[in-house]
Amino acid sequence: MRADRIVRVPDRLVAPSQQIALAPTEGCDGAASRPGNEDKQIRRAKVILIALLVAAFGPYLVPSIGLRTDHIIIYGMAAVLFVRTLLSTRPIRVVPPSLAIVAILCCVLLWTLLATASGAAIAGRSTIQIIADAENYTQPIAIVAVVMMATAGMTIAARQRLLASVAMVTCVLAVANAGVALATIKIDTWPLVQHFVGIRGNAQTDAGTVWQRAAQLGRYTGLFDQPLEAGLAYSIAGLSWIYAVAVMRKTTVLRWVLLVGVIVGGVLTVSKIFVIGGVVTMIMYALLSRARRIIIGWRALVAGGLATGIGAFVVGQWQGINRLLRLFDTGDVDAGGLLAKYTARRFGDEAFTVVTLFRRTYEESPIYGFGFGARGGLPIDNGYLEFFFQGGAVALGLYCIILLIMLAAAIRGLRGGSEEGKLLAALWILTTGAAFGGPVFTANRSSVIFWIVVTLGISIAWRRAGDRGSRAVAMVAGVESRSMKARLASGY
Repeated sequence: MRADRIVRVPDRLVAPSQQIALAPTEGCDGAASRPGNEDKQIRRAKVILIALLVAAFGPYLVPSIGLRTDHIIIYGMAAVLFVRTLLSTRPIRVVPPSLAIVAILCCVLLWTLLATASGAAIAGRSTIQIIADAENYTQPIAIVAVVMMATAGMTIAARQRLLASVAMVTCVLAVANAGVALATIKIDTWPLVQHFVGIRGNAQTDAGTVWQRAAQLGRYTGLFDQPLEAGLAYSIAGLSWIYAVAVMRKTTVLRWVLLVGVIVGGVLTVSKIFVIGGVVTMIMYALLSRARRIIIGWRALVAGGLATGIGAFVVGQWQGINRLLRLFDTGDVDAGGLLAKYTARRFGDEAFTVVTLFRRTYEESPIYGFGFGARGGLPIDNGYLEFFFQGGAVALGLYCIILLIMLAAAIRGLRGGSEEGKLLAALWILTTGAAFGGPVFTANRSSVIFWIVVTLGISIAWRRAGDRGSRAVAMVAGVESRSMKARLASGY
């Protein structure tokens, strides 16, 4: 008898429940896909998502109205994929959390537009400001939709490969941005950077743009408008790096160099979102992930030595080192106390914009808010305030529901033991904390990275947990079937 002979069992001898247990459970929407088609779909989705990531670091095209490269790419991709989806004859299934996030953001957009149209006239409100504020909500909708349409029908394994690739590309772009930040220490990068930070009327004061004022304090953000956005992007890149290493189950010298670059770039921003929130969540995630055995090793020591060498060079040239060290000096506080210190006076100072706008909204329009374009150029340095001020308690409640959806997806993934559940949990902790310092969901550039990673992570974690449940049900059904046959054979 040949060793490679295959013995087939007739279907009539196999119980239906056992046939279910033998069926593939990790296919594309319930059906296994051909390897060639799957590889082609992965390549197509990778091109689409990498294009979105690269566009997030692109220049302003029309600074006077705030039109950036990512606007063209994101909405263009969304339109093309939407038409392609309409013309497709295959049904497209999406995970409920992602669809719920899109629906909720659409509700927030429509509600806030209604508040804008029905609210009282506000001095200084312009059509350009209304469009700009509304676009902060439409862009996340478009990004989540693009990710869902680009990955429709992909297996869990394919989505994991895609997310790992997205993670590495994010790190490469973050390191390139860190290179610009490092160069700013020694040379004047403003002739280049001015095309990326958007020189608009509401972005400048007598002291210069936000980027210029931050650079004068030794806070270097590369191509990002402000430290908040850069700190968030570096934090997501660091968490993504850990995920990629955990999924690939190996790392290389080049990947360690990328991690060092991400950390150096994040530190140069002196953003508390990265220095405190990002670093803490990265350590927590690293200790809980499958990558901990890879990270804790001799390569980590080499990377630490490289980071120390770069740090020693930077410290001697970097004027922002004193500002960084002040973050860890609890005795260096003013009348506002530690709360004002670690929130950049967003809280603990009654005269600050965040406190003032919260109180004004609560007293004058707590349910509807003031609509789009009502802040009159004032910065909304708080994610919760952004929704509350523009859409009142209704929009704020919907914002909190999105956070709960993220948390539910993370918990579902953690219960299933997936790496994506751990990534989502780390991102949820980072998001809820960082929102006190800035609009995480709508921040320029960094929100593009955020929504791509979150949407992919949710789709994998949710479906993996569902597949585990399906396999468990199939196994139980098989056991019950065999038990029933034994009972019938024994005369019961």
